[in-house]
Amino acid sequence: MKKIYPTPLEKLQSDKLYAKVKSRAAAQRLNNNITYIQNNTGSILLSSAHSLLFPGAKEKKEKVNSLLHLPALTRRGLSMSDVFSLGKSLLPHAWTIAKPILFTWGVGRTRSILLGRLFGWKKKKKK
Repeated sequence: MKKIYPTPLEKLQSDKLYAKVKSRAAAQRLNNNITYIQNNTGSILLSSAHSLLFPGAKEKKEKVNSLLHLPALTRRGLSMSDVFSLGKSLLPHAWTIAKPILFTWGVGRTRSILLGRLFGWKKKKKK
């Protein structure tokens, strides 16, 4: 009996089809994971913050999610390097939030000082 080997063109076509099928399957898994994360963002963030802040709290039996297979992480508290790392990564966001607040406060304070000096307005002290 003689073995029939595929031609190089047929092998390339089958490899291309295999790659397309695998790519579609991976894209579908990724879309499912993203949808799950979008639908459960709040609970994921709260549970993450809770586990970081309270590492010794009793853990409920975790349900295995078929969408996300994450390795079990050991729970430990935040060390100082973790706190500094979090602070360093959140600093740009905190500045983005604080900038308009400080700007508004500065403009209001400057206005009150300038108007007070120009027109002699002084805030009356409550007795």
